[in-house]
Amino acid sequence: MFKLFHKDGEHGHHQHHEHKCGEGCNHDHHEEHEDHEHDLGEDKIVIIPPKKELHFAEFLELFPAIELPMTLSTDAQRQISDVQEPLNAAWMARFVLEEEQIDEFTEFMACFSIPDTKKYHAIVYWQASLEGNAFFLATFSKAGNLLDHRLIAGTLYLEDGMKQLVCSIGKDWTIHRVEGMLGANGEIIKVDDPKITFMQLTLEGEIIED
Repeated sequence: MFKLFHKDGEHGHHQHHEHKCGEGCNHDHHEEHEDHEHDLGEDKIVIIPPKKELHFAEFLELFPAIELPMTLSTDAQRQISDVQEPLNAAWMARFVLEEEQIDEFTEFMACFSIPDTKKYHAIVYWQASLEGNAFFLATFSKAGNLLDHRLIAGTLYLEDGMKQLVCSIGKDWTIHRVEGMLGANGEIIKVDDPKITFMQLTLEGEIIED
């Protein structure tokens, strides 16, 4: 079971995350459609900056803390989407990416934050584009400046199939990423020596790779 948690005030306790909407809600809501399935090819996202000023503290609130360890895969994306809303691209353009890196075919979703980072903030978000869909880890200074940014899991579309990346994030902030290949019809292509990448989130917010 995938569970998201918010810290309960100054007491440091956790409670289940339940999305509620009201005045000042930061999520980008869509009007009701007959079909809730989103088609990247037909229903394009229009990137319109919000009328209000974007604040880093409000951006962080979109990423509830999660209990580690955590495995990120296609199943995890479906579970997160059950409790999280689509993320307005303007938030990403303000704090994470350059505007030219975002187009009308790109979708984002806030996933979670890494707990107990003291000198910085670390968040995981999901991005879908024409090249595939992926989870990214991003770290920020307390002032909201981007420190590091890394692809950690997802599915990337290739000419002859798909590259599948699955990762696990440990309680010690180690990240193990396993890379596999899928054929054009989704079949698993077996290899004798699958590529495994080891990453570490440091105390200073750097994402280092062995």
